[in-house]
Amino acid sequence: MPEDAAFARSSGASVASHASVSRAVSAIGRRHLRLACAAWDPVVPLERPPMDRVYRLVVCVVVSSGCWSPAAPVPTAAGVTTPANVAPAAREPRGARLVGRVMLGGSPVRDFAIALTPSFKRPTHLSGVEVHTKDGRFDTVFPASETADVIIAGPGFLRHAIAGVALPAGEITDLGVIDVVRGHTIQGRLTDEQGQPVAGAPVTIHASPAGGDGSLASLLDGDSRTTTDRDGRYEITGVGHLPMGYPPRISSVIDGRLAALDRRLPDDDATIDLVMHPVGQIGGSVTGVDPKREAIVIRSVSDPAASILAPLTADGAFHLDNVPADTYDVMLLTRTRTLLRITVIAGQAVDASFAAP
Repeated sequence: MPEDAAFARSSGASVASHASVSRAVSAIGRRHLRLACAAWDPVVPLERPPMDRVYRLVVCVVVSSGCWSPAAPVPTAAGVTTPANVAPAAREPRGARLVGRVMLGGSPVRDFAIALTPSFKRPTHLSGVEVHTKDGRFDTVFPASETADVIIAGPGFLRHAIAGVALPAGEITDLGVIDVVRGHTIQGRLTDEQGQPVAGAPVTIHASPAGGDGSLASLLDGDSRTTTDRDGRYEITGVGHLPMGYPPRISSVIDGRLAALDRRLPDDDATIDLVMHPVGQIGGSVTGVDPKREAIVIRSVSDPAASILAPLTADGAFHLDNVPADTYDVMLLTRTRTLLRITVIAGQAVDASFAAP
């Protein structure tokens, strides 16, 4: 076998030992070889070309049949002999497999996203894996973790959190059947200032500062999006609030020209009508606060139920585009007292800087 001999020489094994293996395989017979082939797992990563697979298989057959003494040196995949009682080098850390099945009202969920987070009770942006399946089953690989919280989100059902899931490296964690619930339904009508319906406009529910982009993965952050019909009506299902992120709000913006006042969502089914207005901008900075623990709240004077939340940068600055023309009270998120009153004019920018008392 010239090819086998060349492989043995290139890998450091002697031709004599390689020939011994060949004779042993002949003694075993084809039946044992077929059994070994059936048991061989091709998923195990191999470092060598196809000839190396044959060599590994030969060694497995020889050892399992008793033709090779366990106490003797064992040829490795690289062709280097190693004493049998010496442990192989440790492999690099592997990921953890997460499997399960997502069901809604007894039917499988076909489209959803899965993400891991250290704790779903702390606000954070989630980057997950999209799943498209016919039977609701998923089989995904994530970085190994001692424990993590699993978030599952998709259209038509409430975000689902599973706390304290162990994900050991190289093992399978089966979450079983995961029953999700529909959540609340928010519906309403979008009109302009003259009461005429606005068709084909985006309506967004966002629980993160930036809001969602309408993708399946954005549902992990609690962000949803739909489009109004010809009568200006909209409907969004699967709405609810987990103790993570910002309280969900609903809004609509068209091309930076028109926008509706943000409204905080109730924890129930609701009908919320929105009115579009021309927009301006609000910017500024605040001193005397911890930017990591504070945010700016802009509340409408004409409609106190409508407000806008503006996060602070590291230096205390904030900026809001697409603010409907109106008069607003400016306050801090952790305080209910009004600190400044401003008026936004369409097409103009307003400076709302102030020092916290």
